[in-house]
Amino acid sequence: MPSLFLIFPQCVAGDRSSARCDGVGGGLGIEFSALWRVSPYFAWGGTFAVGGLRYDPPSGLAIRDASAAAVFIGLLGRVYFIDEGSFDPYLELGLGGGAMATSGREADDVVYDHTSAGGAIRGAAGIDFYLSRSLRLGPSVSWMRIFVDNVQRCKSGGGNCTDLSTDDGYLAGHVDVSVKLTIMIGDEM
Repeated sequence: MPSLFLIFPQCVAGDRSSARCDGVGGGLGIEFSALWRVSPYFAWGGTFAVGGLRYDPPSGLAIRDASAAAVFIGLLGRVYFIDEGSFDPYLELGLGGGAMATSGREADDVVYDHTSAGGAIRGAAGIDFYLSRSLRLGPSVSWMRIFVDNVQRCKSGGGNCTDLSTDDGYLAGHVDVSVKLTIMIGDEM
């Protein structure tokens, strides 16, 4: 099931500042999920989501050509509340891995990536409306949190990575609002 979403980043403030988060704003993303509905009230499967964020770094950082992104890959479990009717509300829980990164050309004319990554959890609520026997469309709201185990600064393209302190804050999750299109395959429950 593909979905398009608006993404709004969340930052964990550091003891010194939130410099790594300053200038990072909302963006757009796309998600692809596959679920197997094993009963009228439960489905499970997997998902992959990637989003691009706006990044306008403060002028004091001397960063140009900046960009930011978020990614989540994981397993999903979904609980449904109604087994008949023209709409289908649900709650969803995802467990997996996530990363958020900013990238930009710094004063030394080298592009560096700052990445926070780790295990992640995602919760969502949504409602699907039946368009036909095999198509559903509906809104969803989700929250994703990364349990950051490290923040790294790397030259773009890999290599020369250093671990950074979390004293300057880091991107650690996001909230998104999406529209999901569900294409059902197989027999109805």
